[in-house]
Amino acid sequence: MKERISGKILNEQWKIGARHVLYNHNGIWYHQLRRFPGALCDSQGYVLFQTKDDFLKCSFLRINKDVACRVGIQQIPGYVYCEVQPAIDVALPTRPERVNQGGSRIIRDTSLSSEIKLLYGHTCQLCGAEVKLLRRSYSEAHHIKPLGNPHDGPDTTNNLVCVCPNCHVLLDYAAISLSSDSFKSLKHKISQESIDYHNALHQKAISGLKV
Repeated sequence: MKERISGKILNEQWKIGARHVLYNHNGIWYHQLRRFPGALCDSQGYVLFQTKDDFLKCSFLRINKDVACRVGIQQIPGYVYCEVQPAIDVALPTRPERVNQGGSRIIRDTSLSSEIKLLYGHTCQLCGAEVKLLRRSYSEAHHIKPLGNPHDGPDTTNNLVCVCPNCHVLLDYAAISLSSDSFKSLKHKISQESIDYHNALHQKAISGLKV
């Protein structure tokens, strides 16, 4: 990436209000917090320590020269999610009829998707829109070359873009083509192979073929 996410950026963006903020995208390794209140951030939220004593006594952290959190900081009590989380129904719906079915699913690296969205401040790279949802900004990460069969795209940052829901649908259905001129904002390297693959799907789509 040409620009790096930092604790300072997240302190302002998430309004943490800390004197020292450190960032690690998956929340497992940090340098030492030096000033308090201090916060440790991952790609989806943060933990705020009001005092040095609170920090040193946290049983989830292994503090030596550096700071390790083997399970990730999301397991620490008081973790604050700053990415919009899916709503949970108050009244559970009736359960639909189910059948057992074999299969497999792709395990996506959600921290990479969150990092791309943070890098662009949840602003769509294609149209420049910024969606506000529940007093927070909302965006979606799209894999340019799809992950599933038969595409088998990589789950890497150079295959990801930050988009609004409208542009995401257009990309999912290969309804638009992509080029370097398509992006209003471009802060990370995007794979030309992925763009070429998407454009081949677009050509199939406008020809009426299944993509």
